[in-house]
Amino acid sequence: QGAGALLGIPACCIDAFEADVRRSRVDEDTLNDDACRRVLLSAVEAPGDARLCPLSNLELLGFYPCHARCPAAIARANAVLAALETQRSGAANEVLRRLRGDYLFWRLPFFARLDVGADAVPIGPGTAEVQVSPGGLIVNVFPHQPAAAIQRRFAGLLTQAFNGGTHVSVVADQLVARRGDARLHGFAAAEQSPILARFV
Repeated sequence: QGAGALLGIPACCIDAFEADVRRSRVDEDTLNDDACRRVLLSAVEAPGDARLCPLSNLELLGFYPCHARCPAAIARANAVLAALETQRSGAANEVLRRLRGDYLFWRLPFFARLDVGADAVPIGPGTAEVQVSPGGLIVNVFPHQPAAAIQRRFAGLLTQAFNGGTHVSVVADQLVARRGDARLHGFAAAEQSPILARFV
């Protein structure tokens, strides 16, 4: 609480993260995964604000918001965007363009972004379907080489699993690719069910 206040993090976001800390200490220190999943789950039924997306090297906050549409966190992100714009004209719009999209998330560092612009079709609580653009999945690769190597391997497996698919959905804790009415592949993680979240 004290560190969050010193850093100017909104009180609502501090409280949410404090709950993540308490939960992670009980469950093998899964703090970052827990916080990411909490934010992403709030961007499943209704799109989150791209300024609050935590899944990018370009993320604007440096903390996890209490939810994907938190007004106080958006105000903080706007201040960061304004600072970026003073450094280089057009930087704010470029960052927002690269943060928008549909995100597939299992756990850190295993996540991918689909090109923005596909229409999400709600299927039920915690599920959605998106159209896969010709660019397909974009897997984030961290600068740290050991993590990057694992992410590249994950990207290869994911790309192979969904090769030829036109739509991706999360159904019954499994990521499913289909083309037309034909189901192509299912892809499930052993520990965590995937999340398909949208940031606009």
